[in-house]
Formats: sequence, structure tokens, C-alpha cells
Amino acid sequence: MVHIDATSSFGTKMTIEKYTCVDEAGQLVGVAGRNGVTHYSLRLRRWHLFGNESQERDFVVTGGLLWWRSTWLVLGAYNIPANTDELRLYPRDHKLDNSFLTTVPQPAQR
Repeated sequence: MVHIDATSSFGTKMTIEKYTCVDEAGQLVGVAGRNGVTHYSLRLRRWHLFGNESQERDFVVTGGLLWWRSTWLVLGAYNIPANTDELRLYPRDHKLDNSFLTTVPQPAQR
């Protein structure tokens, strides 16, 4: 069993952890709060954080978190500036930044 202290890395930036996930190989950990997401590589012993905190504040995590093919961190979110629901896919090997983000619009729940 491995213990990872998430609060020391970003606990002041995010609200309480809302979702967590681990990839199939058990090497990648994803953590999401109400606003914000991060991931940790057990192999590299390194957190991947948002460099631009305003990008992180522009969405609310609304529905789950998972690793897809151990390559993409996927989450359901509400995009505040665009007023839309979407799936957000962040690539494992790039920094957490909207320039690397792939979004898939979703029908709104109204």
C-alpha cells in the first residue's frame, strides 16, 4: 500500500477531494475537487498541477474522474464562462493547461 499526501501539494488550491481514480496499472492517480484536478505519477513521484489557476477556476467538476487507456485523465465538468456541460480530457504527458485540453460538449441537464 502506498500513501500519497495530496494536501501538501495542492490542498490550499482545491476544495475537499471529490473524486479519485487510479489507472489499470496502478501507476497514475487522479484527484479532483469541486474546482480543479491534478494527477500523480507513482513512477516519477511527481504531481501534475495547473500552472494557470484561472483556467482551473473556470470549471466545476460535476461527474466522475477516470483514466482512459492510461493516457487521458477524463472528467465531467461544467464550463462556467461557456455555460456548458462537457467532458474534459487532459493528456497524461502534458501539463494541465487548456492548450492541451480536449473537450466533448454534452447535453445540459435542465
